[in-house]
Amino acid sequence: GVVSGIASNEQYTVTVKGETGHAGAIPMTRRQDTLLAASHMIHSVDDILKSTPNTVGVVGSIENHPNIINVIPEKTVFTIDFRAEKDDVRTITRERILESLTSIAERLNVDMEITCTAKREPASCDNALTDMLRSTIASNDITPHTMFSGAGHEGLAMQDLTDVAMLFVRCEENSAGLESAVSIDDIEKAVEIIATFLNNLDADRLD
Repeated sequence: GVVSGIASNEQYTVTVKGETGHAGAIPMTRRQDTLLAASHMIHSVDDILKSTPNTVGVVGSIENHPNIINVIPEKTVFTIDFRAEKDDVRTITRERILESLTSIAERLNVDMEITCTAKREPASCDNALTDMLRSTIASNDITPHTMFSGAGHEGLAMQDLTDVAMLFVRCEENSAGLESAVSIDDIEKAVEIIATFLNNLDADRLD
């Protein structure tokens, strides 16, 4: 696959605060259960990301206090990481998430604090290099597929120094997991494509 760009991303820590109490003593309708509220928020984040094209994300961590089996949670902290290829999509996604989480906090009578912990601008791959890479792939009787990268790569660091193009090689299972695997045939073909691509670069681009 030919990479069109590296997605921008934002990361947040969401702190939900309520009131603790014994599970047997507090009526269900009078609770300020932060874990319950957080579960609704997490589900909402997932729904928003699934309904927004070219946007991905995850709630990757959660902490619950006091985290006792028969005690109503009084504080729950979770994180959000979401990524989009375009800045305008990222902005819309952020606004939808914040609006939804605020609404849930009000409905379930809990307090909420949201802190942005990281923000990264997108990196666009060079159009000329990308077109050239796509043509090189096609010349090897392979149909090129264009996609954006949701993960950060070395291209983010290199974009301030030079133009960037990227080639993805298909991978079984999760490319970041221990069970990931790339076939030898695909590796050989990728090396051949990159070698041809580099040999065909204009001398002007190397000056």
